[in-house]
Amino acid sequence: MPDKAAQTSGVQELAIRWGHPACWALLAVVGVLVALDAPKRTRDGVAIAAAACYAAFLAGTLL
Repeated sequence: MPDKAAQTSGVQELAIRWGHPACWALLAVVGVLVALDAPKRTRDGVAIAAAACYAAFLAGTLL
């Protein structure tokens, strides 16, 4: 976890602390969905959620 998380609060702290782990968890779910041959729309939705989590993490870290 970047040191910046300790210096922030609110949404920025949440994004820094949990954005990256949530992204990896959602990517793992995408892998399981692919293995289970889930509908493409479902897989894509979870993948987009993972990208959004990572974008929030980057924004929280860089801003």
